[in-house]
Amino acid sequence: MPQIYLLTILTCLLTGGVFAADMLEQKAPVLAFLKRMQDKGSQTLLGIVVFIFGIVKLFIPSPTETSLVLGDLLPALVGIVGGGILTIEALYRDRDIIPPFMASAIAIRKQYASGLGILFILIGLLHLILPGVILL
Repeated sequence: MPQIYLLTILTCLLTGGVFAADMLEQKAPVLAFLKRMQDKGSQTLLGIVVFIFGIVKLFIPSPTETSLVLGDLLPALVGIVGGGILTIEALYRDRDIIPPFMASAIAIRKQYASGLGILFILIGLLHLILPGVILL
């Protein structure tokens, strides 16, 4: 289904853009809308949708793939990991007491935000350019 394929690319690009919003806004002011997507409500909604879509993407292959399971492993992992971290960070942003697992996810997001964001964007672009490659 080409719609799922395009949604996969868009979720990878959006997730990466939100992760690297600070750096991207400095480089290209046109991308300032990504910084506004870091509001608590927008980030929570995006994180939940991307997380669910990442799980679904494990079982729905791209139109050019023959593998039924794990055909789009990297884009699915972007959805699961990126969506999970975005949701956790948005939900626990204003709290004083944070469970240890949640604190480590937030620390990963703060420390490696730009690098993870660029990685997620590259995975989305590679998936766009090379749709038939297994695991990509």
